Amino acid sequence: MLPICSRWYPYGGDLTGIFTNEKWDLLEECNITKLRQMAKEKSLKVESQGIFRSKVNKDDYVSCLYNSNKISKAYIKRVLKGEKSGATGKVQVGKKISLNTVSNAVRKDYKISRIHDTEAEFERDFKNWCRGRFGADNVTTQYSVGRIRIDVVVGGVGIELKFPKTARALMTLRGQIDVYKKHFGKNLMILLISPRCDPSVVAEFKRDMKPKGVKVVEKR
Repeated sequence: MLPICSRWYPYGGDLTGIFTNEKWDLLEECNITKLRQMAKEKSLKVESQGIFRSKVNKDDYVSCLYNSNKISKAYIKRVLKGEKSGATGKVQVGKKISLNTVSNAVRKDYKISRIHDTEAEFERDFKNWCRGRFGADNVTTQYSVGRIRIDVVVGGVGIELKFPKTARALMTLRGQIDVYKKHFGKNLMILLISPRCDPSVVAEFKRDMKPKGVKVVEKR
């Protein structure tokens, strides 16, 4: 017997509001890229359940993953957050993208259209640019790293954006970097939007990051 779910009933009938099923609802929150990712990681073969079609669609993935004991609710939640199972401290969002690919694209292609007043405004514009440049499925925002959050993760590369106006802002960032470094390893990048910060302070920060192996891209 196939599962009764809160949004879709495989053999017909809308039961919304009558039954609830957290696992099914979590699977339906996933896009097809994440569903394929889970099926591949757990070595699950997904087949079309349609009588008149051979192509596998999202409903087929949801049904197959729902009925598999290999797929737990905790695992689905990790995938929704962008975490790769079986690799603590590693991140996978859609396809894997190298640090050099991301940093080179940001350095060459990301243009500051205007100087905003706040860091939050720069973050908004940068996140939208990342989604357009790398694909929305490969971009996660405000990703939790312990008790803090990094601004953007692009294909496994963590990116922290800062709009420093004083040396103190970069001192605060140094403490965050130690936490990010433990999580992302070499796949960590700092984007500095620094038109209002003393160039000598920024230069000192960049020198300090070299021994740590942290990529710094500066935009003025």
